[in-house]
Amino acid sequence: MITATVASGCIASDVSDEAADEAQLSSEDVGTAEDELLACASATNCDNCVYYARCRKPSLPYGLTSYSDKVAIINTQTASAGAVAIINTGSEWGHVAYVTSVSGSTINIAEGNWPNGSCGTRSGTKTGLKIVGFYK
Repeated sequence: MITATVASGCIASDVSDEAADEAQLSSEDVGTAEDELLACASATNCDNCVYYARCRKPSLPYGLTSYSDKVAIINTQTASAGAVAIINTGSEWGHVAYVTSVSGSTINIAEGNWPNGSCGTRSGTKTGLKIVGFYK
């Protein structure tokens, strides 16, 4: 079972993982380093998963536009707080999320652009969240 909380501004609501899958935006374009720094300074940096993850983990490499770009940075299969999860969404873009904590087989993630331009959190197993690996 996967649980999710979505925050849009200061309002949070629960959504199913199926609704989140359907709402995933089709583009995860990344901009310049200056664009990303400005995005990190904004309290509403929720419309790009890579921007959001890099704000939480500044060492995340640049050039993470496609799913294959994201898969190429995987350097561990072990979840840990502070890592970035690489997620297979079934699209050419894929998804990344910041791992906030791990308890047994339950991984807690925080993410931008999931679903549909919102910031939110989810928790579940590696398989349930469709995580293919992590960048530590």
